[in-house]
Amino acid sequence: MISSPPDTGARPAPGPERTTDLAPWTEVHVLLLAVATVAGAAASWPPARSPIVLASAVLLAAVGLTARLKPLVVGAAFLVATHAGSSAVAGYRPLPPGPLEGTVTVVGDPRPVGSGWRIVVRLSTGDRVEATAFGRAGAVLERSSVGDGLAVTGRLTAVGDRPWLRARHITGRASLDRVTPRSGAGAAHAVPDFVRRRIAAGAATMSDRHRALYLGLVIGDDRFQPLGQRLRFRASGLSHLLAVSGQNVAFVLVVARPFLQSLGYRSRFGATATILVVFAVVTRLEPSVLRAVGAALIAAWATATGRERSGVKILALAVTALVCVDPFLVHSIGFRLSVAASAGILVLGPAIERRLPGPSWLTAPLATTLAAQAAVAPLLVIHFGPVSLASIPANLLAGWAAAAVMTIGLTVGVVAGLSPPPVAAWLQWPAEALLWWIESVAALSARAPAPRLGVALWLALPALAFAIRLVGSRSVRSALIVGVGLLLVGTVPRAPITPGDCGPGMRWYPGGPDRLSVLVVGSGATDSSIGSCFDAGIRSVDVVVMQRGSARAARLVTGLGEVVSLGFVAAPPQHRVVGGTRQLEAVEIPTGAGSLAVTPSADGTELEVVLVRP
Repeated sequence: MISSPPDTGARPAPGPERTTDLAPWTEVHVLLLAVATVAGAAASWPPARSPIVLASAVLLAAVGLTARLKPLVVGAAFLVATHAGSSAVAGYRPLPPGPLEGTVTVVGDPRPVGSGWRIVVRLSTGDRVEATAFGRAGAVLERSSVGDGLAVTGRLTAVGDRPWLRARHITGRASLDRVTPRSGAGAAHAVPDFVRRRIAAGAATMSDRHRALYLGLVIGDDRFQPLGQRLRFRASGLSHLLAVSGQNVAFVLVVARPFLQSLGYRSRFGATATILVVFAVVTRLEPSVLRAVGAALIAAWATATGRERSGVKILALAVTALVCVDPFLVHSIGFRLSVAASAGILVLGPAIERRLPGPSWLTAPLATTLAAQAAVAPLLVIHFGPVSLASIPANLLAGWAAAAVMTIGLTVGVVAGLSPPPVAAWLQWPAEALLWWIESVAALSARAPAPRLGVALWLALPALAFAIRLVGSRSVRSALIVGVGLLLVGTVPRAPITPGDCGPGMRWYPGGPDRLSVLVVGSGATDSSIGSCFDAGIRSVDVVVMQRGSARAARLVTGLGEVVSLGFVAAPPQHRVVGGTRQLEAVEIPTGAGSLAVTPSADGTELEVVLVRP
């Protein structure tokens, strides 16, 4: 996120012929240009692939710029984006199933998956494939880094046309049987890989949880964040802190500012661009970082050449350029959230700050938080479900600490990575203290009984606020305010009072007087099941019955315990659930919906659950 164009330390070039580029274009006009580009890329009108359409767009743009007819330029942008989008869609063809053998190039970091590893590779044809390997082949993937060449043998499987895979340009999946290193990364990856390795080495003295959060915040390496941590941050509205964001770009420029100011005017933009490109590669070209890097490059160019620096215009131009280069960005949730948050801060932030009472050290960050949350809320509600109002104070309390961790990681973190472990631990203790604070805020906010707003309420609240402002009668206004308060209180999640499925593979049985609440976790439970239970209002469970005792079930119950207070955990006799108790014989558990009969299977690997007394 950016609240204003980042200052790269450059100053307008001297000379009398300074210009105000796009001066006739107001912020509204440039916003329309960006909206038209995004709409065109999203539409991807198939007939737009015709060269005639592209030629027409060029003609419209030429006439529009010459005659200063802005609608023609906006229309040309729509046609160009539609042409690019339709061409990208036509070029995206999922690979058919079949054998895979040859040399591939690693384009993504290896991620653990069960007892194996998964990685994104580029085939000789240019297709991107998500490959998985176990055993000896998996060990080779684990040691691989971006840019490495690998000789592989395996089999491709069909993926279909899925939007989330298309946004990442992945056209297939593969199961690898053999993997052999062929070549190392080229010179282009030397500096980014060095920075990543030193920052990761500097965090080696941290606890596992803090190291996972630290690497996600600083360089976007979220591969080793435990399920419970991800669930807790999601429930508290702090999930954006688990990975690198556009805000990191601003801190990179802050850190580099003394160096940039020591350069001449002509050298600053080149140095700024180099730093930004290296950081983008370090963070593996995350969509939110691409958005921020694009905006920062435009701001740096405008500053170096003495052109206008409007935050709204810079953001709109960055979105326009990026979407034209990669139309699939419009399908990326991370890109959408980054653009929405930045737009909210730029457009809503100043207006909110002017209306907030109090000192500027409090109103400025509060206005930024409110503006960003208001802008991203519709997207969060649509894609991830209701949003907790606890996310507002959580972001206010944790945001400053996250910014400090990012700054420390980009400076002290690299030095720590070059130092012996005792020195690294001493250098990193401020970051550890800040990470503890962020984790504590997430833990408290995740379980706070705060209202959770869905689509209907997010649409209704602005209308109610407008009505309260218009009403002249003090009594009517007070009644409306009380009504809004009661409406919000009514959205505070409460555990269901009737039994039922609270998520895939999970069934809830409420408690009561002298009765226990029970959550049955079946074999079909997934990570999203835990989020569904939390969204349903379940905050504490007396008894958790794990029908399976596998490692996957153990991971789920550990994650569940991060956001829900758990009592007794019953597991099969042969289980791998940390904190679980072996259920060796049949037992009846009294619940508010009747008694549950829990019986271990003959082989001791499962627990059978039957409602015997409704």
